[in-house]
Amino acid sequence: MMMMMIGALQLSETKLRELNVCWNDAFRRVFGFKRYESVKELQWYCGEMSLPYIYYLARWNFVISVSRKNNRSLSILYNTMHLPDEFVCNGQSFGRMFSSFHARRDAVFNQFVHAIH
Repeated sequence: MMMMMIGALQLSETKLRELNVCWNDAFRRVFGFKRYESVKELQWYCGEMSLPYIYYLARWNFVISVSRKNNRSLSILYNTMHLPDEFVCNGQSFGRMFSSFHARRDAVFNQFVHAIH
């Protein structure tokens, strides 16, 4: 369940590194390791991965599960946000006419709202 929830988040590299430090420190605390000792082998023997691997796997699984849902709303959102160069909604094509990601996101959202009504 945790993997699916973390996959829905968009974490920056900085935040991911900070969370990985906490993840590693938890292993260090439980098993009595010093701060300078690596816990990679310990995580492997415990059947765990480092947090970035867990996060990227969860992101992949989340995107794949959303793309496979038989839901019109999710399908429209996935198709419009997933395609970086161009998207088509209500028969109208939208390319690189937006100056920023936020302007494009707003246009996608507006098209989505019109598509579901």
